[in-house]
Amino acid sequence: MAGEYFITSELLLRDIYAQPTFGNRKKMDILIVDYEGSNTKIIEVKSSQTDQRFPMIKGIPLQNNRVIIFLDYEDKLPKEKPDVYILKAVDWFELMEKLIANEVDRWRIKKPRPKRNHKPRGPDDRRIWVLNHPNCVLREIKENNEIKYIVEDRASKESKEIAIIKELEGKVNWKNPKGVLGIDVPIGSLKQYQVEYDEEWKRLRN
Repeated sequence: MAGEYFITSELLLRDIYAQPTFGNRKKMDILIVDYEGSNTKIIEVKSSQTDQRFPMIKGIPLQNNRVIIFLDYEDKLPKEKPDVYILKAVDWFELMEKLIANEVDRWRIKKPRPKRNHKPRGPDDRRIWVLNHPNCVLREIKENNEIKYIVEDRASKESKEIAIIKELEGKVNWKNPKGVLGIDVPIGSLKQYQVEYDEEWKRLRN
């Protein structure tokens, strides 16, 4: 909530009409509307104070009027402003592609630990599969407004689907275990999207 109100306040101070939304199941955090009402933007705000990451972010759809803003409050005093990272929808989809590739690279070299009270991981687990096929390549297949991510072994041509992203949702749906949605976003992966005061607000006007 602090992050949402911070962004709303900063926009209003710069004569950009912004309205925060309320409710337990809201699908947007902030609305930006110009005076003619022809350029509405929908803003998603994510804030973090610790751990150098934003955990299991579900993201935004691939739509021109969608924006996601990350605010890093770590080591900031109450009177200090957070670090701001602004991503348009196309930026978010490019970032997801990089994060999925980075995740697969980690699976190649690190055996996952079974979590407490969870069944042992079997050979069909996507992480175990990648670990057992260290030379596999990650492929991206786009069809019917979906992006599928598949790992394929170069020698045997065996393959395994590991994730899917629907353009109208903008969130990573991991194929195994079922039902896991979202992806961790390390703050370090956002550096190219960091903006300085007051330049960041120009990105929201256009």
